[in-house]
Amino acid sequence: MKKIIAYKVVRKEDRHLESALNIGVIVRYNKKGWTHRPKDCGPLAVFKTVEDARQGFVFSVNDLTIFKCEIKKSKEKTLWVLYMGRRETMLPCGLPEGTMLADKVKLLEEVW
Repeated sequence: MKKIIAYKVVRKEDRHLESALNIGVIVRYNKKGWTHRPKDCGPLAVFKTVEDARQGFVFSVNDLTIFKCEIKKSKEKTLWVLYMGRRETMLPCGLPEGTMLADKVKLLEEVW
């Protein structure tokens, strides 16, 4: 199977790496292996290029960083969380340019 490389924006929280955008579920990223999407939310958002990742977030906040990563691409097309037993779509106005959705992510190296 061909490796799919993407870029993940994460927030540094204490000694942990978390999703930069917390939309009801906080995802902590494993530094040494695969991080799987939680059961109560949709796929994990990553970007096709570093530039797409930089465009997708305002980097005036010091605790955001970008990691090169390997992903297993998701078949789903939207971000969602489970709320009161129902799927609620997040970002209904659309995903930022260059967004890809993944079922699992492996952080490889910090690139920005």
